[in-house]
Amino acid sequence: MACFFIFVPLGFLFFSRQPKYTQAFMWNRFARFSFDKFIQNLTGYAATYNGEWWFIRAFIAAILLGTIYYYLTEKIHIVYVETGLVLFISVITVKFLPALIKLDTFSSLASSYLWTQLFMPDTFVCAYLFGIVFGKYDIFASIRSLFSSYSSINRALIGLMLIVSAFYFQEKVFSNLSDMMLIITPVFMTGCILLLDLCKPLCKVMQFFGGLSTNMWLTHTFFCYYFYPFAIVIFWSRNPIVAYLTLLAITVFASVFLDKFYFSIEKLGVKLRKKIKGIKNR
Repeated sequence: MACFFIFVPLGFLFFSRQPKYTQAFMWNRFARFSFDKFIQNLTGYAATYNGEWWFIRAFIAAILLGTIYYYLTEKIHIVYVETGLVLFISVITVKFLPALIKLDTFSSLASSYLWTQLFMPDTFVCAYLFGIVFGKYDIFASIRSLFSSYSSINRALIGLMLIVSAFYFQEKVFSNLSDMMLIITPVFMTGCILLLDLCKPLCKVMQFFGGLSTNMWLTHTFFCYYFYPFAIVIFWSRNPIVAYLTLLAITVFASVFLDKFYFSIEKLGVKLRKKIKGIKNR
């Protein structure tokens, strides 16, 4: 939310009048302010200010589905049962429901915004349920424990084999089907964990970028597409590697700033709560 209230006003204040540096609808996204569009973007109904904000709708669907799933499975404590349950829900959600609304009886649902956005979550939302299961049973800790007795060389070989296998099956066997990522991603992540555990400095680097990744993703489009001066700086060399590293540096700086902003707001909130509590106790 802070990304919205910081970057959208910046867009209208400083980047509303820009040269037409691209044919796509990027250079004039902030040319004219509309209260209707502002509310639509704020609520996630539209993504005209930032193309990456489709994430908000998926996030809302994931929270609703995840909350329902959490309370319904609160008393289940068998990882295999929950894994099978998530796979079953994923098949129903991604395959059965889309086929269902094609029937004449349910055809009206195809044009329902609430149905398509909240009750028809895609594979990425279903992956959120797998995240709940992995967190609930701390599966990655179990994986580390399973391979703890292996030598470093064996762990490295197994990790590389899992990563290569994940890419091979996703690209060659499953023809890049998005719903198979539910199975491929845990395999890929297991391989990454086995390799990262062998290099602590690299692990710390990945943790650093992981903590900033959401902010980096939500803000990178402003810099490389919508804000002209930054776009010029990023693409000045016409070299994709230089452009990537430049964008990486800018988004890291912006993400660190946003994290500090969040921390300041949270700290201010704590102080205000303490003051209010102190006044009430007088």
